[in-house]
Amino acid sequence: CEALTGQRGVRGGSVGGVLAAENGVEQEFTAGSDPAARLHAIGKISVNELILLKPGPRDPGELTAMRAHAEVGGFLLQYSDDPTLQMAAVIARHHHEWWNGAGYPHNLTGERIPLEARICALADVYDALTNARPYKRVWPHRISLEPMMCESGTHFDPRLVTPLLKVLDRHVGPTAGPPSPPSHLRALASIRVAGSTQQSIRRRS
Repeated sequence: CEALTGQRGVRGGSVGGVLAAENGVEQEFTAGSDPAARLHAIGKISVNELILLKPGPRDPGELTAMRAHAEVGGFLLQYSDDPTLQMAAVIARHHHEWWNGAGYPHNLTGERIPLEARICALADVYDALTNARPYKRVWPHRISLEPMMCESGTHFDPRLVTPLLKVLDRHVGPTAGPPSPPSHLRALASIRVAGSTQQSIRRRS
């Protein structure tokens, strides 16, 4: 269980960091988004492994226990003075929110969901689809993108879905492997911030 969660965190952090970098997000934010996103599922340490690894559908009580990991993760990280861990707390608490308000734990909608959590949500779902889980087999890259496109504007920020496809095709698609953190962080020197994105991030700092 710990191995599955840890590996997924590393993969999701890498994809999320690249997605942030290639969407005009300021350098300081982007540099922290990869390591911060790797801690998005830290709250699962509070969930019984029998629930985490259950191969079939979870009952209502198990779903409640599973969903509690978002608040637990945010709580574990929120008291740090370290900027990366502060970002990690936001991601851990809000990466299961949905653009249309149907997510958890706070039913946030649209831009009320922190940008870093919206980015992590995309990376996290892609990773879940393309890697084996106790309840599912690996889905191929292209097949995994189809349900994500369908959930643009419901689960995901519609402005991030198309850029995600471009990032994944370039870095994680059938002909390319995931980028190592040094390679994509070196590219940040050329990032120029879009005004609206910069203002959105500063409002949350």
